Amino acid sequence: MTLPTNSGHFAAMIMVEKELFMGRRFFSDEFRQRAVRLARQPGCSIGSVAAELGVTPASIRNWLRAQDVASSATATAHAALTAQIRLLQAENQRLSMEYEILKKATEFFSKPQP
Repeated sequence: MTLPTNSGHFAAMIMVEKELFMGRRFFSDEFRQRAVRLARQPGCSIGSVAAELGVTPASIRNWLRAQDVASSATATAHAALTAQIRLLQAENQRLSMEYEILKKATEFFSKPQP
C-alpha cells in the first residue's frame, strides 16, 4: 500500500523533519500531526505508516495516544466552560430582575407622599 503524498514532497519533508537531539531523533509537532492524520486514515495501518515515514510503530502509537489525551482534555475544558456560562447566564438573569425591582421601588418611594 502506498500512502498519500503531499504533492510529491512528502519524502523531502520527512528528511527535513528528522533531527538529532542529544542522540535522539526529534520530530516537529507538524510532522507528528501529519503522521497521526495518516495513521487514522481508513486502510492505513500504524506499521505501514511507520515504515513509510521511517519511525517506529511505538512512536506513532504514542503520538496517537497523546493526541487523544489532548482532545479529551479540550473536550473536558469545553464542557466546564459551557457549564460556567450557564451559571453566569442564570446569575445575570437574577441580577437583572433584582435591578428592575429596585428601580421600581426607587421610583415608588421617590414620589411625593400626599
